[in-house]
Amino acid sequence: MKPMTTDVFKLSGRIQNQRDDAFDWLRRGALTWVEQKLATTFPRAMPADAWKGEAFVGDLPGLKLEAVALPDSWTLTLEHQDAPTFGDLPVPGRTWTTDLAIRSGPETTVGVRLRCTTLSRDEDDVPRTCPRIVKMWAKSQELMVDTKIQLEPTRIESLDDLERLYQLVISSTRVLPVVVLSQADKTAHRWPVTDWVLDEAMVAKAIFGFGHCYLLPRDLGFEWTRLVGRPWSVFNGAVRTYLPQLNLETQSPFEHPMATVDRILATTVGDLTKEPAFAAQLIAYVKRVSTRRFVKWDVPFVTEARSIASELEHQRIRGQIDSLDQGHQGEKGRLREELESVLTQVESLKRENAHWVEELEAAETTKAQIEQEKDRLRQENGQLRLQLDLLRRRIEGDGAVVDTELVLPETYDEFPEWVDTYLKSRVVLHPRAIRGLREAQFHDPSLVAKALLLLANEYRQMRLEGGKTRFEAALAEMGLSYDGAITKTRAGEQDEEYFVRWPPVNGPRRMLEMHVRKGVTKDQRTCLAIYFFWSEEETQVVVGWLPSHLKNRQT
Repeated sequence: MKPMTTDVFKLSGRIQNQRDDAFDWLRRGALTWVEQKLATTFPRAMPADAWKGEAFVGDLPGLKLEAVALPDSWTLTLEHQDAPTFGDLPVPGRTWTTDLAIRSGPETTVGVRLRCTTLSRDEDDVPRTCPRIVKMWAKSQELMVDTKIQLEPTRIESLDDLERLYQLVISSTRVLPVVVLSQADKTAHRWPVTDWVLDEAMVAKAIFGFGHCYLLPRDLGFEWTRLVGRPWSVFNGAVRTYLPQLNLETQSPFEHPMATVDRILATTVGDLTKEPAFAAQLIAYVKRVSTRRFVKWDVPFVTEARSIASELEHQRIRGQIDSLDQGHQGEKGRLREELESVLTQVESLKRENAHWVEELEAAETTKAQIEQEKDRLRQENGQLRLQLDLLRRRIEGDGAVVDTELVLPETYDEFPEWVDTYLKSRVVLHPRAIRGLREAQFHDPSLVAKALLLLANEYRQMRLEGGKTRFEAALAEMGLSYDGAITKTRAGEQDEEYFVRWPPVNGPRRMLEMHVRKGVTKDQRTCLAIYFFWSEEETQVVVGWLPSHLKNRQT
């Protein structure tokens, strides 16, 4: 069986407000960590030259240890077989490789990469863990990844803190997930809960280096909702994970998972239940997202550093050759030819290496996209199971599902969550439709909700089973009309007005072919229009815009 290598931890960071000897301090700390780590299994692996900042190699059975020193960088790689930890026996055939790199400059930058090679084909068999050296560095330096990474949760204390959290969450350069625990109203839940529902200290410590943990007090929750919008908010004990590359305008809030207190208390993972079970699930999710991301390293690891060191050495030799006096012209010419031959080989290897690096980057990016889609489908599957349980509880004695008993949303802010909870797999709101709800002026939100129920039930049944009678009767009862939204020719005249991407990320262009409407004027307060298309492969209605009319030739 071919071994599989799994990324266990990745960190590319910088030191802020650094001490004058930051570079040497970080290097000595790394060597101390290596020495302590190998003390029991390889006590004599560290050569004496290591502490002088020079390059070294330690090669023992079961161990590879190498450091490369450059004028502005120092990097080390440590590869060793699995060792017993916390009473557990070592796993046969499992090898760990840790790469550390430090680069000096106006801000010292660091890179840490931990990988595991194992015979197991299931990456979940490999524990994702943060190397202790990162915690050692962070305890005495301001180690920054997006913002300062910490072992404790960050509590939002003021509006300024809230603004900083907002800027972090929406930053296009953020690389780590942000987990926000909202403070619960203990009187609003059937079961007793703590302020933050989960053990906030344990969660922050567990995701250290993988993500950031924040605590959002109740008195600042309304301001947070104002900043991000209700579909993107988190409140009353709920927990939300804001993933990197978040875009409030183009993404769906459901791509950034939120769990209410009820869902947290209903979670079961193995022998764990309720809060501990959900915390375990949350921690595993954050670690998985963090380690699957593609990292463009700002520091050279050992393989690249070796190539750089060789090139510098060749430049040094060339300088010596050029300095030879006139009496050594023959020798000088011969050495130069040999050197140029070696340099040609080095350049060829560098180009080949660059080609494979590009291939690897492309493969890692594709892998990250696939894994993100897998996570989305896994989450949607879980939500569907919850929806099935909800429907079962709402089945009456005659076996009919009573959608008419649903509590309809009173404000447009409630629509995204309401649709996702009760109409899942029948009607879905495109991110553009969610944006449209922010600007909604139609005077009767309940009619909009009833129209969406009409699409979820009678319209969907018509598409699946045929027959228009029930759908047309329901339309007439509600005073709605149904027809094509616009012709393809006229839609093309309106740029992207009548088109959306589905799925929203990298999906094909789809036309909003149909709409249900009420009213013939263009007054947004009295005129309703819901634009959608039928997804044959998903057997659901995709709503691309509501509740106002889109532009056409007349408008």
